Amino acid sequence: MNLLIICLLTAVAIGLLVYLYPFWKKPSDAHYKGFGIRVPQQYELHGIDVSKYQERINWPSVAAMEHQNKQLKFAFIKATQGIAGIDPYFKTNWQEAKDAGMIRGAYMYFHPAQSAMLQAKLFTSMVGDLAPGDFHPVVDIECEGSMGCEKIQASLQACLNQLEQHYGVKPIIYTNASYYKDYLKDKFNDYPLWVAHYHGGNFPRVVRDWHFWQHSEVGKVDGISGDVDFNVFKGTMDELRQFCIKP
Repeated sequence: MNLLIICLLTAVAIGLLVYLYPFWKKPSDAHYKGFGIRVPQQYELHGIDVSKYQERINWPSVAAMEHQNKQLKFAFIKATQGIAGIDPYFKTNWQEAKDAGMIRGAYMYFHPAQSAMLQAKLFTSMVGDLAPGDFHPVVDIECEGSMGCEKIQASLQACLNQLEQHYGVKPIIYTNASYYKDYLKDKFNDYPLWVAHYHGGNFPRVVRDWHFWQHSEVGKVDGISGDVDFNVFKGTMDELRQFCIKP
């Protein structure tokens, strides 16, 4: 008899848990079946970043995709890597993303052990002039190249200076939360920050203000085969345009 009561109480408890679970979920983090990931809810503006690994992209399909009132508004596109690497899909992605109505940004993958000047020169020659409405140039730094912290910071600063001199705007720095803590903390606070942190929370864990957050690397998007990185912007469309080239 006691065993029967225990079983009944257990069944009732499980039923209550199943019923109440949706009400206990954090309202700022919901699963979007169409995108294949959980998407932070408190952010208005969502976007992706792509490179040659996504291969050929159907940008009209990317721009048209809407799931639970969420659409992708911006895209960061890889242009160069180091002093000689050129993304073979950059030119196509760059033009077609704009034609599809996406706010676009170009980024370089920066190697601190290589010449900062040559890397900046390759990027500017590949990207050319940025048009009004394009994001500021982006420097992706996430490798140390067996260098000490001070040398990494000096190399990054040299590249940022070159790009700022060329485009007349402060570049955006992309890195992950751990790298920022280990190598960049307190040195580049006057630059916009785009940070990667895949921990399932509602914001990236960095010790300074941030602007873009890459919260997943396994999203799904119409027009793209395979996984794609997902990002949010912390702010409104008017605030987003502060990081775009002015007319």
